[in-house]
Amino acid sequence: RRLHWHEFIRDAFRSMQGQPPGENIFAAMADMLAKQFRVLLLDELLITHISEAILVKNLFRQMWARGMTIITTSNYLPEELYTKGFNRDQFVDFIPELASQCPVIQMGGETDYRKVDADDATQLFFHPLTDETTSKINKAFEQMVGSEMEKDTLLPIPQEKRNIKVPVRGTDVRGASVAKFTFQDLCVQNLGRADYSVIAENYHTLFIEGVPKFKPDLGAEFRRFVSLTDILYGKKVALYVQSEVHTSQLFADGMLNADMDLDELWSFRRCSSMLQEMQNPKYHHMVWLMRNHMLQESALHL
Repeated sequence: RRLHWHEFIRDAFRSMQGQPPGENIFAAMADMLAKQFRVLLLDELLITHISEAILVKNLFRQMWARGMTIITTSNYLPEELYTKGFNRDQFVDFIPELASQCPVIQMGGETDYRKVDADDATQLFFHPLTDETTSKINKAFEQMVGSEMEKDTLLPIPQEKRNIKVPVRGTDVRGASVAKFTFQDLCVQNLGRADYSVIAENYHTLFIEGVPKFKPDLGAEFRRFVSLTDILYGKKVALYVQSEVHTSQLFADGMLNADMDLDELWSFRRCSSMLQEMQNPKYHHMVWLMRNHMLQESALHL
C-alpha cells in the first residue's frame, strides 16, 4: 500500500482510538494491517510531535515483527528526524533500528526538477494583494465554473462529526468540482490534516485568495499552509493563488530568522518548490493524468 505521511498519521491515530482498552494497541494495529498488506510505501516521513514519534517507533517495530516491509521517502536522514523535538530522548533509541530496517539510499542532486521550465508558468498565481489581482482571480474562477455557483455549503469530515464551510463552489466544463477559499478560511482557522485531505479529495481545483508574506517567526499559520500545500500537491489538485508577494518570496523573511530549525528549513524549501511546480502547465497535465490514481481507496486510507 502506498500512502502519504499525512494519511498514514491521521488514520493511525484514529485506529488507536478504536482499539479495546487493556490491549497492546500497537500490536493490535499491526495485526490488522498485516491482514491487508505486506509492504507499506510511505511518502515523505516527517515527525513533528512526540506523539507521532512514539507511534512510529512502536507501530513500525510491531509491523517488522510480523515480517512486513516499510519503504519510505523523506527529506531527513534517520538521525535528523524530530531534531530538537520535545522529549526526543524517547525516540532516539529507535533511530539505529530504523536505519537498519530501512537502509538509506541518497537521491539528492543539484537540480530541483520541480523548478525546471519554471519560466513557462502561466497566469495561475496572482500578486500582490490588490483590487486588480482580486478581480483577476475571481474572473478566472467565474470563467471556470460559469454562473452556477453554490455559497457556504458544508463539507463533512468523515468520522469526526463536523463540517468545513466552503465559501464558494462550482463545477467546470468537464464536470470536476472547483472551490474558492481565502487564506483566513484555510490557515488562520484551526484546521488540520484531516480537513485538508477531505478538501483535496473532493475538489479537483482550488482557488485561494489573500496569502500573506510570512513573518520571521513563521508560526502556526505557516505550518498549516505547508500541510495544505503538501496535501494538495500529493493529491494533484490544480491550484490558483492570490498572494502578497511572488510565491518564491513568501518565506523570505523567515529565512532570515537565525533560530530557524531544520524542520522549518525543509518545510520552506519543500513548500516553495511545490508551489513553483504547481504554476507550471506541465503540473496541470499531471493533474489529469494522475489524480484518479491518487484518489483510489488504497491511496487514501491506512
